[in-house]
Amino acid sequence: NTGKFNWGVTTSQAYLPVENSEYFQDASLNLVDWLRQYATTEEEREEVYIRGFLGKMIFSGEEALKKCNVLSGGEKVRCMLSKMMMAKANVLMLDEPTNHLDIASKNVLKKALNDFEGTLIVVSHDRDFLQGLTDTVYGFKDKVIKEYLGDIDYFLAQHKMESLREAEKRTKVVVEKKASNSNAKEDRVFDKKQKKQFKVSAFVQNKQAALINSAKNYKSAGVSTKSQLIMRSIFELKQVIFSA
Repeated sequence: NTGKFNWGVTTSQAYLPVENSEYFQDASLNLVDWLRQYATTEEEREEVYIRGFLGKMIFSGEEALKKCNVLSGGEKVRCMLSKMMMAKANVLMLDEPTNHLDIASKNVLKKALNDFEGTLIVVSHDRDFLQGLTDTVYGFKDKVIKEYLGDIDYFLAQHKMESLREAEKRTKVVVEKKASNSNAKEDRVFDKKQKKQFKVSAFVQNKQAALINSAKNYKSAGVSTKSQLIMRSIFELKQVIFSA
């Protein structure tokens, strides 16, 4: 899948990938020297400054002098998080950040992210980690993205599930059932879905045009704030989707 996006001019980003082995190939570097590679000022190159960021990810004393090519999976993740913190970005993107982390490391990371005042974009299947961390969930299924204005518990409650792993299992069952059907039946289902999507798309376009024409200010739309205007539009959109 591909797509395009534009970052706001005031944003700066830091990314935690799932695969990070390429960052730890140089056997000559200890952790202090490894993190120093990403410093941008003389102050950031100072060992005391670097050790401060390593210490936040539980690398203290002699541990900060480990060679970067002998680290465990969890230690590599913690190093990458130290690198992200030193970048001072206001948008953090984390792809499965709790992979390889023990409970103590996860708790340290969650506290740091809760204290972070910028924007978080997190991909995770760890319910305990996500609880109390995010306020919006996006579900991706059958090439459709759905927004849930609540935390992970709200998302699971909407689907009557106990865990995110259960969501994965349900998706697999659906895929297997589709694979067992005939091509003709799949085509009929696809056509039906397309008609429904076209109906919803037409409603969204008409709704947007109506809002632009009639809501020159919030009061003319019958609401007192922009948030109320958005929530009313979402409610009307859901009504059409569920009746389609």
